[in-house]
Amino acid sequence: LSRQSFPRLTKRKFQLYMLDHGFLDDVENTIDSIEDPIQKRRMQIEYSSSDDFERLSPAVSYMAYLLGWSDAQIDQMWEQALTL
Repeated sequence: LSRQSFPRLTKRKFQLYMLDHGFLDDVENTIDSIEDPIQKRRMQIEYSSSDDFERLSPAVSYMAYLLGWSDAQIDQMWEQALTL
C-alpha cells in the first residue's frame, strides 16, 4: 500500500494499538506538553474529537514529529493497527 492510499484509522483501533504497544501515554503526555497554547488546544481537539485519523493529515504528521517517529515507523504502525 502506498501511504496516500492508506485507509482512515478509527480512533478505537488507533488507541488500542497505542495501548497494546505502550505508546498511549506517550501520545497523550506529548499533547499535554505542547507549549504553544493554540497548537496544544488544536491537537487536543484533533485527538479527542476525531472519529478517525488520516495517515497524511497535518495532525498525524505533527505528532509523529513530536514523538520522533519516522514515516516508515508510522506506516508500519498504521498497517498493524488496521488489522485490529
